[in-house]
Amino acid sequence: MTLVGFTVTSTPDPMLGPWYHGTNAELRVGDEVRAGMPASHNDFDNDKVWLSDNAWEAHKYGSIVYLVEPHLTPKKRGKAHEFYCNSATVLSAPISVNKILEDSERAMQKGYHTSAVENTC
Repeated sequence: MTLVGFTVTSTPDPMLGPWYHGTNAELRVGDEVRAGMPASHNDFDNDKVWLSDNAWEAHKYGSIVYLVEPHLTPKKRGKAHEFYCNSATVLSAPISVNKILEDSERAMQKGYHTSAVENTC
């Protein structure tokens, strides 16, 4: 489909999100998550804000998952679905367990077989 010189495709750009942040902290819409805040895991560095383009992956880093808007374009960590930035704003109430499970099922259908997904399904 073409609109005034622009082509609309069905393939989304993975760098456009949506972005999810997993944490054990209770946050509100509009809260800012910044690098340097206490991390959910002791073995996870907090010099970055960790994001994922998949709610299931974000859930591995905290029991609560939020939809967030990064303040700058996130950078890829190197692992599938893991990105980071310096700060982000919370856009939603916690993501439902059903949404997280839907992302898990979609990942299995696409062949993203991580050990966490295999052990849960």
